[in-house]
Amino acid sequence: MLRTCRRAFILCLVAMVLAAASVVLPWYLMGFDPGPPPPPTCHGMCWEASLNATHFYLFGECYVVNPATSYDMGSVTSCVGFPGEPNTGRLYAAVAGLVISGVVLGVVATRLGLQLAWTRRPKKIAVVRLAPWLVIVSGVLLLAAPLILLVGQPSVFTMDTVTFGCSPLGPAQSFWGACGEPTVSTGGNVWGPDLGWFFSIGAAAAMFIGGMLFHRFGKSLLLHGQIVAAEGSDMKRLKQSIDLPPDVT
Repeated sequence: MLRTCRRAFILCLVAMVLAAASVVLPWYLMGFDPGPPPPPTCHGMCWEASLNATHFYLFGECYVVNPATSYDMGSVTSCVGFPGEPNTGRLYAAVAGLVISGVVLGVVATRLGLQLAWTRRPKKIAVVRLAPWLVIVSGVLLLAAPLILLVGQPSVFTMDTVTFGCSPLGPAQSFWGACGEPTVSTGGNVWGPDLGWFFSIGAAAAMFIGGMLFHRFGKSLLLHGQIVAAEGSDMKRLKQSIDLPPDVT
C-alpha cells in the first residue's frame, strides 16, 4: 500500500521536472529542414538543424541563424517578445499562465505526497482527500496548455498575418506541417511543436497516473482505518466509509 503512494510521489516529482523544463524550453518551431543526409560534421547534433529558424518560447520569440555551410545549432541573434503579433502574445501568455499554475499546484501536491509517502504516523483525512485532486487539477492545467496552443495558434497567426512556408500552406493553416521537399537534398520549410510542448504533455500524463495512484492509496487507508479524522462530521463519514456501526468510537 505504501509502495503505491511512493510510486505516485515519484511520478509527480518527475512531472514537476518536466513541467518546469517546459517553461524555459521552446514550444514551437518554424524553420528550414535541409534534408538528409547529414554531413559528417553533425556528430549526432543535427536533429533540429534548421536554417534561419524561429523558436517560440512562452515569453517571446528567438531567431536562430545557422550558416548555410554549417549544420551546427547556430547562434541566437535576437530574443524578443512578440513584436507586431499581439494576438500571438496573448495566446502564449495564457498558455504560460496555465503551465505556471499547473506547476504551482503540482509542487503543493508533490509536497503532500511526500508527507503521505514517508510519514509513518497515521494520515490526516484532509491531506489524503486533497492530494489526489490537486494532482489531477495540475495535470488538467498542464494538458490544457498544449491543447489550447494546438487549437488556437493557427487562427491567431492568421489574425497577426504571420507568414511562413509555401503558399497557401503554412502555420496559419496547420499547427504541424511542411512544404517543399524536406526529404531531398534541397530541403524545405517545416513548422511544428518543439520540446516544451511535448514536455508539458508528458508532465500531464505523469500527473494523471500519479493522481490515480494517490486516490487508490487513500481508499486503502480508509478501508484499513489508518487515518486521523477530525471530530464531528469527518469522523461520521470515516465510520461510514469503513463500515463501522455508529456507536463504535
